[in-house]
Amino acid sequence: MRYYFEGDEDRSEPVRKTMTLATSLTLRFGAAFRLDLDGQLIGAALLLPPAVRDFPLSAVIAAVLRTPSLWRPRALRRHFGVAASIAAHRPPFPSWVLLSLGIEPAGQHRGHGSYLLEHVLQSLPPRSAICLETDNERNVPLYLRHGFDVASEFVPHDGKGPRTWAMRRPCIRLRETTAQAKGRRREFIASASTRGRRPRRHHVGRRWRRCEWPMIAPIARDRRCSSGQAS
Repeated sequence: MRYYFEGDEDRSEPVRKTMTLATSLTLRFGAAFRLDLDGQLIGAALLLPPAVRDFPLSAVIAAVLRTPSLWRPRALRRHFGVAASIAAHRPPFPSWVLLSLGIEPAGQHRGHGSYLLEHVLQSLPPRSAICLETDNERNVPLYLRHGFDVASEFVPHDGKGPRTWAMRRPCIRLRETTAQAKGRRREFIASASTRGRRPRRHHVGRRWRRCEWPMIAPIARDRRCSSGQAS
């Protein structure tokens, strides 16, 4: 999303508004989860069902027209360019789409991301496949630990956008042992090292927590359950 507003002096405000917009569209066409810790919002996940796959174009255009100051022509071109590239890497079979999963910066690296992701996966109907895309290389090991595979690695928008990993979790997966999961994670880290790249640090704007999350039932988590865990 930072790619859409690259060059702007303050990207936190357009990112916050865009996430609020994505949430409202998800509530219309998909499902959303919020993670609360001691009564405070610290994370959220947005999902689309297999029958939807992506927001309808008419709904996106209507949303853009309601917020003309947010979407400049350059941002729109980048959005649709990235969306077209992502669509080409989505699985051909019916699959849920994890559009976004985020944890407030102050709550990161405490296991909250894994906790929220596990809840999302357990809430899916039986024998459901799910896919996602991430442009943050540091997120890939998290998804590997939860049964996802890297389906492809690409640079969207004709090579102009951020490097992106398309990941899939098939509908049926034999339960992996801890050693197998760690092995797949080590393989990814080793392959990243041979490419001469270190996983990039990703900083979410602190105004993220001010996004509007109406009508989403919270997933409560006790602070004692999260102490000493790493995401």
